[in-house]
Formats: sequence, C-alpha cells, structure tokens
Amino acid sequence: MFNYSWVRDINIYEKNVLKQKSTYESFLNDENFKLSKENKQLLNGNWLFDYATNYSNTKPIEYYYTVPLNLLSGIKVPGHMQLQGYDTPKYVNTQYPWDGLENIKPPEIPEKFNPVGTYVKVFDMSLDKLDKVIITFEGVESAYAVWLNNEFIGYKEDTFTTGSFDITSQIKDKDNRLVVQVFKWCSGSWLEDQDFFRFSGIFRDVFIASVSESHAVDMKISSKLINDYKDGELLVKLDHLDRNNKKFIVKLYEFDREFKNGMGSRIVYEEINSNVLDTSVKIENINAWSAETPNLYILKIEIYVDERLVEIISDRVGFRILELKDKVYHLNGKRIVFNGVNRHEWSCETGRAITKEDMINDMRIMKEHNINAIRTSHYPNHTEFYRLCDEYGFYVMDETNLETHGSWVAYNHPNESMPDGARYYIPGNDPMYRDLLLFRAENMYERDKNRPCIVMWSCGNESLGGENILEVSKYFKSKDKERLVHYEGVFFDRTTDISDVESRMYDKIENVEEFLNNNPDRPFIYCEYAHAMGNSLGNFFKYQNLTRKYEMYQGGFIWEFKDHSLLVDRNGKKELMYGGDFDDRPTDGNFVCDGIVEGDGRLTPKITEVKYIYQPFQITIDERNITIKNEYLFRNLSDYIVKVIYYNGFETNCDGTLKNIVSIEEIVVPCEPLGETKIAINNKSDNVVVYVKTKKDEGLLLKDHVVAYEQKIFTERKKSKVTGNAVKTIDGNFNVGMRTDNLTMLASHIFGGLNSIKYNDLEYLKDAIHPLFYRAPIDNDRGAKIPFTHSLLRNMSTNSNVSIDVREHRITLQYKLLPDREVFAYVDITLHDDNSLLIDMKYPGYDNLPDLLNFGIIFKLDPSLNKVSYIGRGPEENYIDRKLGSMIGKYETTVDEMCTKYIYPQECGNRTEVSEVSIYNEQHNILFEGVDNLIEFSAIPYSFSQLEEAKHFYELGESTGTYVRISSKHSGIGGDDSWGSRCHEEYKILSEEPQSLKFIIKFQNEKSIMREV
Repeated sequence: MFNYSWVRDINIYEKNVLKQKSTYESFLNDENFKLSKENKQLLNGNWLFDYATNYSNTKPIEYYYTVPLNLLSGIKVPGHMQLQGYDTPKYVNTQYPWDGLENIKPPEIPEKFNPVGTYVKVFDMSLDKLDKVIITFEGVESAYAVWLNNEFIGYKEDTFTTGSFDITSQIKDKDNRLVVQVFKWCSGSWLEDQDFFRFSGIFRDVFIASVSESHAVDMKISSKLINDYKDGELLVKLDHLDRNNKKFIVKLYEFDREFKNGMGSRIVYEEINSNVLDTSVKIENINAWSAETPNLYILKIEIYVDERLVEIISDRVGFRILELKDKVYHLNGKRIVFNGVNRHEWSCETGRAITKEDMINDMRIMKEHNINAIRTSHYPNHTEFYRLCDEYGFYVMDETNLETHGSWVAYNHPNESMPDGARYYIPGNDPMYRDLLLFRAENMYERDKNRPCIVMWSCGNESLGGENILEVSKYFKSKDKERLVHYEGVFFDRTTDISDVESRMYDKIENVEEFLNNNPDRPFIYCEYAHAMGNSLGNFFKYQNLTRKYEMYQGGFIWEFKDHSLLVDRNGKKELMYGGDFDDRPTDGNFVCDGIVEGDGRLTPKITEVKYIYQPFQITIDERNITIKNEYLFRNLSDYIVKVIYYNGFETNCDGTLKNIVSIEEIVVPCEPLGETKIAINNKSDNVVVYVKTKKDEGLLLKDHVVAYEQKIFTERKKSKVTGNAVKTIDGNFNVGMRTDNLTMLASHIFGGLNSIKYNDLEYLKDAIHPLFYRAPIDNDRGAKIPFTHSLLRNMSTNSNVSIDVREHRITLQYKLLPDREVFAYVDITLHDDNSLLIDMKYPGYDNLPDLLNFGIIFKLDPSLNKVSYIGRGPEENYIDRKLGSMIGKYETTVDEMCTKYIYPQECGNRTEVSEVSIYNEQHNILFEGVDNLIEFSAIPYSFSQLEEAKHFYELGESTGTYVRISSKHSGIGGDDSWGSRCHEEYKILSEEPQSLKFIIKFQNEKSIMREV
C-alpha cells in the first residue's frame, strides 16, 4: 500500500518501478514492423481530475473507485494542472518556490500548500494481450503514485525520466480504472530547482504495452568507426525475460526517410543461434554520423523461439566515434566545435508538455541559423527529442535532472539573521542524497545510452561540487568509456575532479584566454554564455573568435533558445505573460524571458547575428578574389551553390529587389572540409554579395536556403552635402524663425527649443526636439543598475534649460543639461533656400558624468509619418556590438515593424551605418542624411519614457507620434550576462570625450528617390 511518508522521505524515490531501459521499437510481426505499428496503446487525452491544495485535503483512493464519474472535473494529458485551471503558474529562478512561505529545510517539504492532483482514466484494452502488460509514464512532475482497479501499482520520483510498472495482474479487457496521484513537491524537489516555471502534473505520454515472456527488456548498442574511420563496427547486446530456445536474425538497412519505416537497402544479415544475443558485426565503407551528415541505419532484430517469430525490435543506429586526443575532443577524427544553444522544453501554450511538431519547429529554426548543438538544460528531454536529433543532426549534451541553485546561493551569501542550521547546500557530501542522485543518473543513461546524437553526459547544473556529484561522474565513466562527462559546478568547488572538460558559464573572455594560455589539462567549453535576455547578444563574435585561436576551446551554448513566456487570454486578446503576472509570489519576473526566439516562436533580431557568427563558411572578398574557408568537418563546399552578385549602388526595383545588378554568377566550387579555396573575380562594381546556398531540400532545410553570406563594399559611402544658400533668421519677442516659400521653422524663447517645422501645410513636429543621452533600459541595463547609476542622463534628455543664440543665418540652441553644473550641449540649425535644414550638434565632454547611452537628437513627428526607407545595415535592428549579421542595403519597412516587440519593453529598433533615412506617408516625406559621417537611427511609435514605464508590450497602447532618433553613436547593448556586466569598453560613449553629430533634413511632398551610396 502507498504511504504518504514516502513523498517526504529522501531515501524513498521509487516503489515497484521496472529497471530503466533504452528506447527502441517493438513489433509482434513483420507486417506491423513495416507499418511501424507497435503493440502499445496511448492513454493520452481527456482524463478525470480532482484537485487538493495539500495531501491532508485529498480523498481516500477508494473514493475514486466508487464516485460517479460525472462528479469529477476534467483535464488533458499530457499537460500541467497549472495551465488548466488548477493552482497557478509560478516562476522563480534560484530561490525555492516555498522560500519565506513555509519554514522548512532539506529534505522537508511544504505541507500547508503542496497541491495534489488525482487523475482518473477509464479505458478498455485495445492491444493484443500477451504474457505481460507494462504501463509507462514518460514524465510526471514531481512525484506520483499509481493504482489500477483499486490495487496499488507503484510510486516514482524524478520528473523527467520514464517510469514503467508491471500491471499484468491488475489489468482487465474492459472498464479499467487507472488512478494516478501527483504531488507537486516531494523530498526530491530540493534537487529540481531549475530556472523555469514550476508546474506539476502528467506532462508527457502515458501508454501501455503488452509483451511476450521472451521479450527483450533492454538493448545496448555500440556503433563505432574503425580502420581510420572508414569502416563500422556494430555491437548489439540484448537482455531477455526468458533465455530458452532462441534464435536471432540481425539485419541492418540504410535509413531512407522517403519510406514509411525509413528502410533503404539492406547491408547486414546475420543469423545467430543462441539463447543470448551479444554479437558484433563489421561493415566496410560505412557512412558516418555527424551533425553535418546525420547518416543513420535501421537495425532490425528478429527474435525466434522454437523457430517461431515472437518479437521484432528495431532502432536507428549512427556510426561515430568520440575521442580525446591531445587534450582536444574529436568526433570521427576531427576536432569538434559546439555552435550550441541551451534549450528548455517549451511551448507558450502548453508549457513543457510539448509535441513532436514543437520539437521539429525548434530544430528547424536552429538548423536555419547554423546551430549544431543542444544542451538539454537542465534535465533529460522527451525521448522523441533524441530520435529527431539523430535524424536531423544535432550534438546533444544530455543533462541529469539536478539543480540546487537556491541552496548554495544562500550558503555562500548567508543572511546575518539566518538561524543556526539554516545554512546548507545540497547535495554536497551528504550521503543521504547519494542513492537518489545515482537513481537519476542511471535513469537518464539507461534510457538514452544508444542515441548517437549524445556526445556528452552532464552531471547536472549549478549544484556546486562534492562527493555525491563525483559519484555521478564515476557512474557515467564506468558505463561509457567514450563520451566525456561534463559538470560546470566544479568551477566554484575544486575539491573533486568531476568533469572531463573545463566548463564555465558567463566567465569573461579574458579569463578564458588566461586558462587556455596556461597549458590546461582538458578542453574548454562554455556550457552557458551570451545571455540573450531582451535586447542583447552584443560582442558575440568575440566568443566565436576563440574557436579559431585555440584548439582546446571547443565552443559553447548560448543561454538560451526560447523565452518561457505563456500565452494568456487578457480581455479577450491573447498576450504573452511572465513570472509575477499570475500573482505568483515569490517571483523573478521576466528573467524567464531570455531567448533568441520569443516564447511564441517569433524570431528576434538576435538570431540573425547567431546565424552569421555560427556560419560554417568564412568568406572574405577583395578586388581580385573571393576566399572561402570551409569550417565544416565532413562536408565539401561542392555540396552547395556559391552565388555571387555584383551591384552598383542600392537603388531598388518596384518589388523591393536591388536593381543596377552588374552580373550574377552561380558556381559550384570544391573545397575539402577545413580547407580553403579562392574564386578569381574581375570586379567592376561597388557592392559584392556572396551567398552559399543549399542545392536541394536537405533535412529541415529547403533548397536555396542561405547557409552563409558575406558582403564587401568597395566605394566609400557617400555623405550628404549642403547645396543651398542659408536664409536669414527672424528674431521675434517670443520666437525665432526661418522660412522659405514652402517651409517655416520656429524655435521658442519661452518654452525652449525647436518646436515647429512646417512644410507645405503639414506640421512635422509634435514636440520640441531635444538632445538624447539616455535610452529605455534594456534588460542588461536593468541588471547592471543603469536606471539608477545613469539616471542623470534621463534628466539631461528631458529637462534641460534651453536658451537660443540668434545669428544672421543660424540659430544655436544651448542646452544647459544640469541645474548645478555647467554642462552644455549645443545644436546649430541653419535653413537653406532649397528647404534643407543643417543640424550640427556638439558636446564638449565633461568629467564626472556616467558614460552616455546615446548621443543624438530625438524628433517626435506626426504619427501619420509611419513608413520608413533607409540605406544602412538591416533589415533587422542592429547595434554597434551586434551588427555583423546585418548587411548594408536599402530597406523598406514601417515604424511599427521597426519596433521590436520584446515582451518587456525596452530600447529597440536601432540601425547602424546609415547614410540616409526617409520617414514618410503617401503625401509627405522627411529625409535625414548624414554629413561627414554615417549615422545611426531608430523610428518607432513610442518614446523612451513610454518604453521604460511599461512592463509589457501590450501596456504601451496607441501611439501618439513617430519618434525618430538620429545619433552619431548609440552605446553597445552587451551580452556577457544580464546581472551586472556592461557592454565592452570600446562600445561605450565616454562622457569626458567630445562628441558631434551633423546631418541634413530635407522635405518632399512624396517619398524621395534616395541618393545612391
């Protein structure tokens, strides 16, 4: 019988759970094998449900076998109860979700509020009943007990691995009643302090399967490369319930996804008369597996008893070998580099209850952006995920379900009032956690051991060090002599040698270089880097440069792939929400939104930079040659088409494509893996663009997909010049003005500043122009306390005292920026008889001020001016430290589209290296052109104050103007982390240095034909 004390007991984490086994398919006969029809029955779908806030409020299990079913509520499986009306979603990062609410310490669990969901499923058995029937739960958070037909079946913890139970004695053909009681928190929850929404429930598949007494209960596959990586060696070992009178036929087929069951030509046939299958087969000229070339084979094993076929088991096999040679990790004889991301399982609608389609969509985005590796942060993923990684080609770091961040942070930074005994960190060296940790490691290893995509085992995340995690590392090494073992927590605790690699997160590049320059004894991998929260990922290229500088630097994993936002109905409209929006306390707010992809799958501008920095072909262009370096390990450049386009200027056709194309070449060029080739050119154009594209549909990539690209502009970008004659000023008592036949301009002596520009009866300005030194804080700014340390800049950008110096042909706006210091900025304005305005802004530089976040001028224009055309880097937003993936061109967009809709509003929409920009509607156009230097600009529907004050994008409401920011320089956004690091020094605007900005404003009654670059 079940005893609730098990949920509290750290020493009890399973009852009656069958030994974990590898994932493979099982069929009764050859016909079912060809149809991929396993003898199993899914129990997903609608279940009945009863909710209680804690165990003391639950009903006896017998109740669920007598209650009329119509008295129970409903719930969907897979799913989380918190997303289906029971309990509420709760997000915390490092702190435990019960912190401050119940006075407990490990391994105690909350008792006052610890929701229990009781699931009920009534079903008939629709599969062929053989000797045994097994029920399997692929994921339940965080502990669960199972009853079938009023008999206790078993109990299991470890949220993210499979639990199987023998139900042969309890199951009936008809009217089975399955009851599953799910506990939100158990003693093992102290080991599940991952940075994510805290849910509970049955969130992965549930199914029953029937097998014969001769069933293969487990299979171990080893598929290595031998003979200088040319041939393959397949080792297969089966474990059986019964070992009598057996015969095995082992077949291996080429994998071909065009066929329903993936089978191509057969290359192995081996008949074995033995009661045990433990065999090896050598195959010549094997097609090796890698993320670049995910070649797979179908293994088919027919099991006979007394010459009767009793079972067919099948799995996909990839041949590859992992080696540590000269302190560098190698795949198939080549140094491997991880162009990776950390990935939580996530859907904005269903949380961690994701579908195969969700997984494929994630992988498609990754493939399209040159991501080749995934860390399963911080738990084993759905079993289907690994099969897809095998098929489509990703390197996987498989991570044990372990994180105790909230314990050791408190341990290292105790509160002075913390009572005795409250300082702890787990698991540490405490022996009570040892068996539970090994149970979790074994569950992951045994389940996933045969997957070729897995190249590294990870002992967990952010749990410091100690003897317990060392035992986990030893376990993996005892089971697997090939894959390396990873663990980052030893960075803070060097007392145990746990990890085969030096792994760090968010460490400064100079520290990593110091490690690599001091003869390290193991390779380096960033398990987390480039924290992508909000408008981030600055200076990302610097990390990738290390891969070309140091052999022992082998890449890293961006944090992270996708925001964990939830799509929630708000006043009849679906909006994305984050921590705290559900009245969940404690909470860590929007810290859960830190992906290169939005929670709903929309791409952010950050991912363009990822694609460019991770691209496998490095391209350089000069007047005579295009040089392409192939950084693939196993693919030839001849697998792709190289497209070279020669342009003159940036003028576009009606459909938006560039015209003035001099010529286009499409060529196939051989270049061996890790080789370099040159393509001779006779360039007579001023803009050359090179694309490397796919020749055909390839896995998740379509034909003509751009894998890599580069651009070279040979002529200097033209800047604007003054062509007209300056007109005279008109100095009145209250205003000073200048005018031509079509244009009037006014600056107010009373209210300060230039507050009117009227051209052909349209008043362009909705407010006075103003110097802008501040920006709406990005997440990295907030983490570095910039709204506090740089608050002076906000005041300098909104509340300066303006005086006007009037000259014959010019006015100078003098902005006194601080009330108690002589700090000034000056804006000279000259109107010319061709209706052009010359704006010249100067700042002398002052000591003892914070570095500037922007140097420029903000214009609030009439909101009807809502279209944008510009020549500069694009099409997506870009910044001085995140612009390499954005090519220079002429781009057409709208003010609304330029505003990146980060879930937490912040600075957005900037464009760099801009020669000119046009803001227009159907009748009117205002054109800004850089003089002397290129400019930066943004044009969005909101002011920086509106962005700063809003907590969600939907709070911004209707726009009252088009806010155009013209800058000589905008500060970098940074990206090393989001809790203190600033942008790198070279991307700052130093307040003690002089700054200047000069540009021309022109007006037309219709969209201008912009100058050629």
